[in-house]
Amino acid sequence: MSLHHPLPPATVELQQPRLHALVIGVAHYPHLLGGDPAAMARDPLSLGQISTPQHTARAIAGWLTTRYANHACPLGSVELLVSTPGGNADGTEAATADNIENAVGRWFTRCSSHPKNIAFFYYCGHGLEKGAQFLLPEDFGNPAIVDPWKNCIDLDRFRAGLRASLQAEALFCFVDACRETPFSMLTQVNVSGRPLVGGNGFGTALSTNGLYNAAASSRQAYGPATEPTYFAQALLKCLEGVASTNDGTAWVVDANSIDAGLTKMLRYYGDRVGQSLKPQTDVMGSTVLHESGRGLVLASVGCATAQASQCAEIELTRGAVSHRAVMTDPKPFERELAPGDWDVRIRFPNGEFPDSQAMTFTLLPGVWQGVPYP
Repeated sequence: MSLHHPLPPATVELQQPRLHALVIGVAHYPHLLGGDPAAMARDPLSLGQISTPQHTARAIAGWLTTRYANHACPLGSVELLVSTPGGNADGTEAATADNIENAVGRWFTRCSSHPKNIAFFYYCGHGLEKGAQFLLPEDFGNPAIVDPWKNCIDLDRFRAGLRASLQAEALFCFVDACRETPFSMLTQVNVSGRPLVGGNGFGTALSTNGLYNAAASSRQAYGPATEPTYFAQALLKCLEGVASTNDGTAWVVDANSIDAGLTKMLRYYGDRVGQSLKPQTDVMGSTVLHESGRGLVLASVGCATAQASQCAEIELTRGAVSHRAVMTDPKPFERELAPGDWDVRIRFPNGEFPDSQAMTFTLLPGVWQGVPYP
C-alpha cells in the first residue's frame, strides 16, 4: 500500500483543488555494495547503502499531513514509498522501479483531476548524472535484468512528460540526491532510464513549474545517518517561515521564495557541518505552496574571533522579548526570531574587550548572520 493519506482511497477528493503528493525514500539497495552478495550488480558503480532517505521521506510525508496549509488548495493525498533493509512494518510499499511507476500513474491521475491542483514530488535516494539526471529505485542493478538501466528513472524525461501532459496549476519537484558521474559510467552507452510519463515538448497547463535539486551538477548531497538530509531540513525550515513573504495580508511560501530560501538555508547548514551545500534550481512561476502564518528569522550572532566569543555575553531584544547568551553558552548564539527591529548588544563582563553600543537591525525572514564584534 503506497497511499499514506487519506484512507481509504475512496475518500480522496478529486472534484476540488487539492495538493497531491508523491514522496519516495530509497534507503535499501540489495544489488549495490553492502547489499546481498549473491545478487550484486554487475557494476555497482561504487555505490553502497544509505540510511538517510527513510528518515527524509517520512519527515516530508509527516509535514504534509500535519503542517501543510493552503486554503485555496488543501491537502488531497500523499503517496509514500520507502525502502528499508528490514522492510516496513506499517505496510508501506518499497520503492522498487515497478512500484514507483505504478504510484506515479495514480499520482498523475489525481494531479490532473482539477486544473487548480498542485502536484508535489519528492525523491530521496541515490542519483547519478550523465547528460541527464537519473534516480535509482531499490532494485537498480538487478543482475537478472540484462539492461542494467531498466530499473532507473530518467528525471529529465519524466519532467518533460509532466510538463507536456500534466493538467494542474503547479508542479513542485524536489530531488534530494547526488548528481555525480561514476568513472565506469562514462564508458557505458545507451544509458536511458524510465520516463514514467509520456509526452514531449513544452505544451503544458502548468503556470508554475519548479525543480529544486539538493546538489549542483557533478556534486554530492549530504545528510546525517539517522536524520533527514540537510536539504530536507532546509526545505522544512523554509516552509516553517524562513522562506515566507508577506503580501500585506498573510505570510506565505511560494515557488520563488522557496528558491531563495533554500540557498540561504543550505549555506547555513553547510557552515555548521563543514560542507559546501549548494542547491541548483529551475523555477518558473510563483504559485503559493504553503500558508506559513508567520515569518521566521534564523539569527546567528557571534564575535569576530573565537576568543572574543568565548568571553562574550550577547543579548537580542525586541520590546519585552529578550534572548540572552552568557559566557559559557555556545557561540555563535543562535535563535529563531520573529521579523522586525531587534536590538543587539555584546558585553564582556571581565573587560577583555569594550562593550558594544546597542545596535538596531531590521530582520526579515531568512538567515541573519549578525554583526561580528569586536
